[in-house]
Amino acid sequence: MRLSRLSVKSIYFICAALLVSETSSAQARRGAPSPAPTAGTPTQGQPAQQAPAPTKPEERCSIEGSIFSVGTGEPVRKANIMLRRAGGGGAGNFGGPGGPGGPGGGMAYSASSDTAGRYRIADIEPGRYRVSVERAGFVDAQYGAKRPGDAGTTLTLDKSQRMTDVNVSLTPHGVIAGRVLDEDGEPMMGASVQILQRTYVRGRKTFSPVDNASTNDVGEYRIFGLAPGKYVVSASYRRTRGPAVQEADAETYAQTFYPGGNTPDMAAPVDIQPGSQFRGLDLRLRKTRAVKVAGRIVGASGNDRGRGGTNVMLAPKSGGNDFNSRMMGRVYNAQGDFLISNVAPGSYILSATSFDGNHMLSARMPLDVGSGPIDGLAITLQPSAELHGRLKVEGSTAPDIKNFRVTLATRSSGAMMGPGGGQQFGGLKEDNTFTLANVNADQYDIRVSGIPDGGYVKSIKLGDADVTDTGLDFTSAVIPAELTVVVNMAAATIDGVVQTDQSQPASGVIVVLVPEGTKREVDRYYSTATTDDAGHFTLKNITPGEYRVYSFDNVKGSAYMDPEWLQPYETKGERVSVKESGTSSVQLKVVATQGV
Repeated sequence: MRLSRLSVKSIYFICAALLVSETSSAQARRGAPSPAPTAGTPTQGQPAQQAPAPTKPEERCSIEGSIFSVGTGEPVRKANIMLRRAGGGGAGNFGGPGGPGGPGGGMAYSASSDTAGRYRIADIEPGRYRVSVERAGFVDAQYGAKRPGDAGTTLTLDKSQRMTDVNVSLTPHGVIAGRVLDEDGEPMMGASVQILQRTYVRGRKTFSPVDNASTNDVGEYRIFGLAPGKYVVSASYRRTRGPAVQEADAETYAQTFYPGGNTPDMAAPVDIQPGSQFRGLDLRLRKTRAVKVAGRIVGASGNDRGRGGTNVMLAPKSGGNDFNSRMMGRVYNAQGDFLISNVAPGSYILSATSFDGNHMLSARMPLDVGSGPIDGLAITLQPSAELHGRLKVEGSTAPDIKNFRVTLATRSSGAMMGPGGGQQFGGLKEDNTFTLANVNADQYDIRVSGIPDGGYVKSIKLGDADVTDTGLDFTSAVIPAELTVVVNMAAATIDGVVQTDQSQPASGVIVVLVPEGTKREVDRYYSTATTDDAGHFTLKNITPGEYRVYSFDNVKGSAYMDPEWLQPYETKGERVSVKESGTSSVQLKVVATQGV
């Protein structure tokens, strides 16, 4: 039975957090707000220490508009319109007594469109808001967004303002449906079907999961709610075996990408247009020779030890988030012998973890699986280490650093979801020190979040070695030195205006700050913003240096970090040099792109 769309996406978001952690840290560097609570009625946030005077009834605001369908222009009834605060903190975000949100709260208001597609929301506290719209059969949208899935523009409501024509066009969603069949054309129940889309993470091309489904008793699947774009469809099936043994002639089903390839690059993309219904998209799985991978997990001392609490897993070397391609093994005796059954040929990362009290032991090794079984492997667990660090803040004032956090993210994609991979988090103690626990031998990117507004990461050192841009290389062993993060409270700011070719304000377009030189390899130096209704934008908390600023009409993920993607537009960016505490202004024209 297929999971609900909400639960499926929640699972993916949890797993994808390790691949896209730079987004959160970038938002934190830019001082991006946390989302306001969602609700069907005005909601109340956390009490503030000091609330301003209540807003008078005559000073409250209203908005109204219509919801249309893209293409036909027909009104959309029963659409759910949500108005949410854009940003947090400051007197402008407080509601009066009895008002939505209460003192100091983030506020949300909702309405439903009538048979003519009209809606109205009244009694709104003055402030900045975003409008989002949902309706079954359509892709979720925001007011001012150029395309489904894009961020919209903010509305600024002054006291007593009545705003009209806040209209939103909804795009009919796409559907992909079909069956999964075995090698004889028989339907396969319980097969996993996954929809992926090419995107960029940290400037690297990848295929990210969009949604998935399981086939029913007649092998059918149906995935809906797809925004316009090109997608890749894959199917896989894994049969569960109970005993820790495997027959010599065992077979398994290889993961298949429509119409019949075994890698995403070999797939035929499905081009979804508004309202597209792709039915009969059948995938036929092929059997392949399955082999076993077996060996022994050895303790850190080199002596065989009982590993009853050990996890062992085989994950594709290419990474990704397909749960069905990750195979859990079984440690079946006190000597630490393990077996992973039904492994298809391919390149993998073999990983294992175990806990000795509160301390983790782990090991990883690359493994190429061919047509024959693999036996006699020895994977040696190594103890993890603690990495201690300290925050130093440069500046004339003492900023609020209670949300400061350091994160180590493994660089090896094959370990992102496997035992021994993942992330380590370090929060500040009262003396501005932090500890990162269970750090294993690996390579790490250093993520810093929770930097106060106006600050930037000036340097990061491991002992005396500068690792600001290089990250940490602990592939041999974790170096027992202190990690020192220096934050300077004299960050630069860039603001400006974006115009169309007709010299009109370009609202709702993305503005990207791209560093020059070798710093392009470090995502910390990139920053993005979205223009408001007047085409204005502000980029804050910038590290002093040399940059180019672009405004793109269409960009997916972090494609702008990919030199190959950026190359055709290289000369269309405005050069800007920023200094400590400096403010620079630029005027941009929207750059038309081909997307990704």
